[in-house]
Amino acid sequence: MDTISTPEMDLQADLPVSAKARFDSVNVVVGQHIQQQQQQQQEETQEKRQNRVKEQFELQQHQQIQQQREHLSNSPNYTQSIAYLSQIKSRCPDKHVQFVAMMKDYQLHRITMEDVILWVTRLFVGYPDLIDGFRVFLPEGWDFGFVVRITNPSGVCVKF
Repeated sequence: MDTISTPEMDLQADLPVSAKARFDSVNVVVGQHIQQQQQQQQEETQEKRQNRVKEQFELQQHQQIQQQREHLSNSPNYTQSIAYLSQIKSRCPDKHVQFVAMMKDYQLHRITMEDVILWVTRLFVGYPDLIDGFRVFLPEGWDFGFVVRITNPSGVCVKF
């Protein structure tokens, strides 16, 4: 029966035992090195895919934010809101910080719109124009009014 011999087999057949062992060691090291390179390439390819997906996601988020900003900046409520906040900051800076904190609480659903309206009417007592100006922040369909109470010197109170 004929045996097929490869150049490696022929080379190893002519080597002494210690040389064969070294040859086998070199083959093992080279094989491990090749496996490590292949693994690194796979990891790099996977990392590149993950980075590409991450970049695409970030790009989509950025585009959505830009669209929202464009939409907001073109709406009349946006410019009115900025003007309203500027009024609060210039006329009563201590209340500006409280107002912004309260609006954040509303955005995070910690308080309801009813709470916000009550809070604003109490915060800006003595500033009826600021209370009225708050309407630009109200969601569609929301509104509020005032109850006027008049008390005469004899103690008679009239509400309307």
